[in-house]
Amino acid sequence: FLSCGNVLRKGKNLTFKWTKAKGAQGYILYRYDENARKYRKIKTIKNGNVTSYTDKTGKLNKNENYYVRAYCTAKDGARRNNFRRCI
Repeated sequence: FLSCGNVLRKGKNLTFKWTKAKGAQGYILYRYDENARKYRKIKTIKNGNVTSYTDKTGKLNKNENYYVRAYCTAKDGARRNNFRRCI
C-alpha cells in the first residue's frame, strides 16, 4: 500500500494524492463498502506518473476509507501488486 499525502474535500469531491512508487506502471484505487464489508475497486489508473485522483461519488456525510496499490506488468504478462520491482 502507498501512503496518501494530501486529502482535499471540495464540495462533493474528494481529491487525494500519494507518493509515486518506483517502477509503477499504474495504480489501483479501492474504497471500503460498508454494506459488503470489503474494499471495492473504484479506479485503475494506467499511467505510473499520475499520483492523484478525485472521487466524485463518495458520500461526504460519513468517513470514507480508501487505499491505493501500485502495479506493474511482468515480462510473463502477470500483473504484480505491492511490488518492490518488476522483473
